[in-house]
Amino acid sequence: MTNDVRGLLMRKWVKGIQRTLVAAANKDLVPKADDLPRMISFFNTVAARMEQNLETIFHASVQEYLNFILCKMVSPRRYYFFTVAVM
Repeated sequence: MTNDVRGLLMRKWVKGIQRTLVAAANKDLVPKADDLPRMISFFNTVAARMEQNLETIFHASVQEYLNFILCKMVSPRRYYFFTVAVM
C-alpha cells in the first residue's frame, strides 16, 4: 500500500507541482538560480505548503475513517448519529 501511495504521489501530485513551478519560472515568478538565498527561501516555503496540504488530507482521511467506523456509513459522506472531531 505504501508503494501505491508513493507511486500516486509521484505520478500525479509531484508532476502537477513540477508543471506549476515550470510555468511560474517561465513567467519569472520563481527566483533565479543565481539568487541562492531567495531561491532557498522560496522552495522552503513551497515545501512547507506541500507538507501542510498533506497533513490536511491526512486529517480529513482519518476523520472520514473514524466516521465510517463509528457511524456505519451508508454512502460516501453521509453519516448517522454523530461525528468525531479529530485534531
